[in-house]
Amino acid sequence: VTDFSESTIERVSIGSIVELERAGTGKIHTYAILGAWDSQPENDILSYKTPLGQSLLGKTPGEQVQTEIAGNTEVWLLKGIARWVDSGRQL
Repeated sequence: VTDFSESTIERVSIGSIVELERAGTGKIHTYAILGAWDSQPENDILSYKTPLGQSLLGKTPGEQVQTEIAGNTEVWLLKGIARWVDSGRQL
């Protein structure tokens, strides 16, 4: 069990909330990247083990990531990072 208190706003880590822009559409999405068993996709909470979570770990704002899921490639621009512990949200 972790409290996600060691996450930072400099690099994506477990406990980050990320703001992403989907390439091609320009649509903004916000996801929390949390632990392996914390996934609640309907609430925009993803496990760090998901393809998107894995591609984001260690990235900094301004970087792009690419995911491929079931033959579909998506490109995302990392717009910003916040910390889960500062959000006031709970699981």
